[in-house]
Amino acid sequence: MQRDLAFILGALEDASLIQRKVKGEYLVEFEQKNRKWLEIIAECFEKCFGLKPVIKQRKRGYFRVRVYSKSVFHTLIKERKRFLERWQTYSQNTWKEFLRGVFDSEGSVIATRK
Repeated sequence: MQRDLAFILGALEDASLIQRKVKGEYLVEFEQKNRKWLEIIAECFEKCFGLKPVIKQRKRGYFRVRVYSKSVFHTLIKERKRFLERWQTYSQNTWKEFLRGVFDSEGSVIATRK
């Protein structure tokens, strides 16, 4: 698995995956106070998917990155599921990137997410 993708999968622990089938909208969204961290996320998306997300400033010092893409949305869901099912097969470097993504995105892990 690509290191940048492993980092994104870990960072998804603090992201929103939004699917609005009626509107045909598929969205991956990261919101943080740390703009530099979002720049790293944007670079990873560019390397993995050829997309250059825009970082926009929000209220109260927050920044947001949004990726509107049905194929990226479904790829991330599929890869996250595969990663969690086959966790024992991945290299130590892949795990390092995944955990770096989790903890860089504020270190929260929600055990009930599937």
